[in-house]
Amino acid sequence: MRKSVIFLIMSLFLSSYALAQSAEQIISAVRKSQESIKTISYKIVRHDTLVTGNQRTLTGHVKVRVDTSDHTFGFLFWAKEDSVKSQLVYNGNMSYATNDDQKAYSISTDRSSMKDILYSAGGRMVVTDMVKLDTSGTSGVSISQNKRFYYLTINYPDLTKYDVSKRHKTVTIDKTTMLPVAVRQHQETLDKVQDLTWNIQQIHLNDQELFYDFFNPDFVKTFTLKIPVVSQAHPLMALKGMQAPVFELRSFDNKPITLPETLGKILLLDFWEVWCGPCIESMPKVQHLYEKYKDKGLLVYGIINDISQLESSKKLIRKNPEIHFPMLVGNDTLKKDYQVNAVPEYVLIDRKGKITFIGLGYSENIESEIENVLNEN
Repeated sequence: MRKSVIFLIMSLFLSSYALAQSAEQIISAVRKSQESIKTISYKIVRHDTLVTGNQRTLTGHVKVRVDTSDHTFGFLFWAKEDSVKSQLVYNGNMSYATNDDQKAYSISTDRSSMKDILYSAGGRMVVTDMVKLDTSGTSGVSISQNKRFYYLTINYPDLTKYDVSKRHKTVTIDKTTMLPVAVRQHQETLDKVQDLTWNIQQIHLNDQELFYDFFNPDFVKTFTLKIPVVSQAHPLMALKGMQAPVFELRSFDNKPITLPETLGKILLLDFWEVWCGPCIESMPKVQHLYEKYKDKGLLVYGIINDISQLESSKKLIRKNPEIHFPMLVGNDTLKKDYQVNAVPEYVLIDRKGKITFIGLGYSENIESEIENVLNEN
């Protein structure tokens, strides 16, 4: 009898050990398969049960290009929900969100909140585990299977502070491709269930015919850029009416430039980056302002803060000699002083060194503000 009990205990131990090893092996195999992904497109059918008790079904399509240098998602994407006339594009540096009815689009370059786009229309279709299986923060992993699929269940600790329990994610893995074909996320809050399920269908892997240009989306050519309205409560607006923070920078050709030496002139700062399409599109308009008003005392400085793209930025300006207002290399202090969390950003400084205008995105208001300052002095 004693031998039977010992044998049973040993059998249970060995089977659970083998299962744990199997889960690790499955995770390793999935990640190895994901390494072969360069591009992928798929259809999504998403079923949600929300804590309110409401249920919904969303469908849509996603196109992805893997980019291991991207630290936000590890890939670029275009996404669209079938029921929403909007598209979402993320290209590693910025996101575009369209309003197809209005033929307009907006942009965001604020990296601190970029992950939040996954909660917006289009972003809700994106399955990050499809490209990069995430097992971080787990309190345990288990595996089950049938003839066609492995079911990898990843458990997470309860969030007792918020009364969130029974947190887990189940990833369904196709045995043929060793890639995810469904993801289910579950948790309970105050005895109310939240259960979100993404079913991945019509997968096209590394199909060059489905190429998408994430850096030059087609809609940019025909849609209008919507200039965001900056709330008065935004930290950026606290600068208006204040003395402009001084700076000491170097130009692209290594000449020293300081803010104090510009006093007595009207100064327009154009914060831009080489990866920002709307920034580049607006440069001829800024150049026009420079040429029109420079004899009346207007200075214009273009400023980049993404130092990793300095050589590319210089190359862009060399390729466009018609853009010849001075270009400067910014730094972290300048970025903080001028609240540069999104580009393009425009700051107008009067002859006494006070900030009179701040805008995100180019608008005709910039010229009228320049004329106002000219008339006041």
